[in-house]
Amino acid sequence: YILERFGIDAHVCSCEGECCGEILREMRGEGGFGYDPLFFCEKFGKTFASLTPDEKNSLSHRGRAIKLFAEKFADIMTEKNN
Repeated sequence: YILERFGIDAHVCSCEGECCGEILREMRGEGGFGYDPLFFCEKFGKTFASLTPDEKNSLSHRGRAIKLFAEKFADIMTEKNN
């Protein structure tokens, strides 16, 4: 996710998230999309397809990147208003 502000006080904010897990040989779970039925999360002992949306967002690379983005965006906006 990238945030860009243009002008004299331009900012570029790039955020990454990482999620470690194991790719299984057989699908497990009914939810999610893509590789979710194959991506096993050791912390919860199940695949991403079996996680609730809140569990998945707390672990997924997208969820982690968005959380970091929100924090950095808040900092940028605070700097702008000071």
